[in-house]
Amino acid sequence: MTNTDAKNFYDTSNEVVDSFEKAFIDSVDANLSVIQCKEKCNEANNKFDSFINDKSKDFNLSHYNKFLKALGQSQLDKTELLETCYK
Repeated sequence: MTNTDAKNFYDTSNEVVDSFEKAFIDSVDANLSVIQCKEKCNEANNKFDSFINDKSKDFNLSHYNKFLKALGQSQLDKTELLETCYK
């Protein structure tokens, strides 16, 4: 992997998880109800699903998990970010 490939992968990976972070922050900032928070999480999850299924994006969940493993972090599955957002 070239430096450019690595940077693109890093940027894309951040884009993937940012929708969940934004949902959480927006929910807290707006003091939303639990139901409204879950709606925000569901919206973020729909974006996540669309993103990881978009063939034009340079992102692959298994490659991302290899990246996380190399950093000593736990790997993700398709539902983990949603479940974490709900908490």
